[in-house]
Amino acid sequence: WTLNSLGAVWQDNHQYSVIARAQDHTTNPTDGNPNLQTPYSTVTFTVDETAPLTTIQVPADNSAYSLLSQLTNISGTANDPNTFASGVARVKLSIAQVAPGATNYFNGNTFASATEYMLLATGTNSWSYWNINLTAANLVNEDTYRIHAFAVDVASNPDVVTATSTFVYDNDAPLSSVVFPAHLDVQQNPGSIQGTAADVGLAGLRKVQLSIRLD
Repeated sequence: WTLNSLGAVWQDNHQYSVIARAQDHTTNPTDGNPNLQTPYSTVTFTVDETAPLTTIQVPADNSAYSLLSQLTNISGTANDPNTFASGVARVKLSIAQVAPGATNYFNGNTFASATEYMLLATGTNSWSYWNINLTAANLVNEDTYRIHAFAVDVASNPDVVTATSTFVYDNDAPLSSVVFPAHLDVQQNPGSIQGTAADVGLAGLRKVQLSIRLD
């Protein structure tokens, strides 16, 4: 048996019970009723039309890594927010290598896919992904990498506001120089020490440190 045309009656984030019973063509001589099914058949189900939410915690957006400071894990969270939520079923992610003139995606072995390649994370509400082929030896100096992640709940709702995080891989050391006072200059109580600094790579300068020695 089938009861059709019910699509418009359901409300998101609600739980419903369906109760069914069968009867036959007999007539009970005592009360005139047919034979009725007992106990009834009861099914409870949830309507979930709300998409889950996904975050990427590691790496942080706009972060930088190098051979000395390596990325060792990709992780985040996912949440299905309703009271009667179906729950997070899985989290998928892609890892893109963004180089001048080309974007390639990690396929589980190398950055060889020209189209987005989705990888399955471990875990749901707390998820992570790692692959030995993502170690520093397999990343390219001065390239940018972009992680895209989204969750899908048990009701098959995908995350509509997907999470992204970008990091750079930079093995080039920054440069700094002292411009005032000049080398071997003679000063009378200089009021400041000045210089310049620049990062040769993409990571950007964090800070400049200096020391002053009495010779």
